[in-house]
Amino acid sequence: MTHPIVAYDVRPDELGDVDACMSRTGVEIIIRNTRLELAGIDDLPETDAVSILGQSIVDAELMAALAERGVKYLSTRTVGFDHIDLDAAKNFGITVGHVTYPPNSVAEYTVMLILMTLRRMKLVMHRAQIQDFSLMGSQGSELGNSTVGILGTGRIGAMVANFIKPFGTRVLATDPYPKSELEGIVEYVDLDTMLAESDLVTLHAPASEANHHLIGAERLAKMRKGATIVNCGRGDLIDAEALISALESGHLAGAALDVLENDLEYFHRDVRLGTIRHRNLVLLRSFPNVLVTPHIAFYTREVVSAMVEQSVDSLLEMRKSGTSPLVVGGAV
Repeated sequence: MTHPIVAYDVRPDELGDVDACMSRTGVEIIIRNTRLELAGIDDLPETDAVSILGQSIVDAELMAALAERGVKYLSTRTVGFDHIDLDAAKNFGITVGHVTYPPNSVAEYTVMLILMTLRRMKLVMHRAQIQDFSLMGSQGSELGNSTVGILGTGRIGAMVANFIKPFGTRVLATDPYPKSELEGIVEYVDLDTMLAESDLVTLHAPASEANHHLIGAERLAKMRKGATIVNCGRGDLIDAEALISALESGHLAGAALDVLENDLEYFHRDVRLGTIRHRNLVLLRSFPNVLVTPHIAFYTREVVSAMVEQSVDSLLEMRKSGTSPLVVGGAV
């Protein structure tokens, strides 16, 4: 007997892709539009395979409950997997996978935020909404006359470099693993040099213990006065309180942030009638020179389809062979 896959936190925009996966694979997928939580674990149907999103925080206690109910394979429909306790997964014999997707969506979105930041589009658009078409304070700068620093030249960072170089931009980069194919496109330098010489810094490093608050007060102070920072990578790369101080002092001219530390409670949710208790989010949104978007850089039709398909296919491959190319930890 083949057990169904149980998919949690399924958004309406994923339903068509879930149906397509069922038709293609012949495997039943039971849909839950709620998070996977310990409080609802008794409602988990009999299964060995579960798919989740980043809002489902799978700690050791929840991992134990999943193992007790026969779950062997867990896939998150996200690139990041820091919401899953991998040590607990290994202890309880649960194999964990994630997804990948083409870098185009995030790279394109990053370039959009770079241009919007340089051209002060938050202020321009706000004024246009209230029929203030004056020029004062909205003068921008040109990407082609700017030096852009890229922190991390993985697939997304490398694509950003290739996108912006034709503008005539000087592109600096720092990465522990320089890419030979970027020769002539980027100039690899150390992090401090990149921060000191860049008019704009864009972050594309992975989340890790070593990278937590990689950009804090000390490194923000090393940035060129009047520089801006863009983050479409991971929220905890930046110490938000230090960033707020750098903006308040005028040391930084602006920021564009698609991610913030501890943003999961609010991003991807309608909280118009609620109270936002994320003080850094509230403060950053209040700055006229800071763009905040709700972790949406990835969000294209193509990427959503890829995330669902890869999660389902990875779980089926785990069932078949015990692992898959997308496994990140657990019992392999």
